[in-house]
Amino acid sequence: MSETKAQFTRLFERTYAQAKLPEVYRRFISSEAYLELKTCFVQGLTGMGPTFAEIQLDDERLLDIAEMFDERDISLDRFSEIHPIGTIRYGDNFLAIDTTNEHAPVFCWRGDDGAFHPEFDTFEEFLDAARRAP
Repeated sequence: MSETKAQFTRLFERTYAQAKLPEVYRRFISSEAYLELKTCFVQGLTGMGPTFAEIQLDDERLLDIAEMFDERDISLDRFSEIHPIGTIRYGDNFLAIDTTNEHAPVFCWRGDDGAFHPEFDTFEEFLDAARRAP
């Protein structure tokens, strides 16, 4: 880890210090492993066909879940166990994890139907897919 932590890491640690997040995700951000993949591509997300989706893992909008959900008419009370992890370029879609599961399954929220769709059984599977992309 660098001596000077990346700005997103510092803001993340401050914002989510008391939040219940799966350790696999917290370690990914706090160790700054996300820097390698902060803009990554994943193929075949639900409703996006075989194309690659560009995902931003250090988008500062991820630091204000209430605002992010409000902008998309998502009930924070109903989906309190969901934590956004990356915005998808072009549109309101984003990736999120289930914070109640230590493996942090990854879902894609799609604005066209206003629903969360399962994408990866674990956060590690998501990272593997992002690392394999061109």
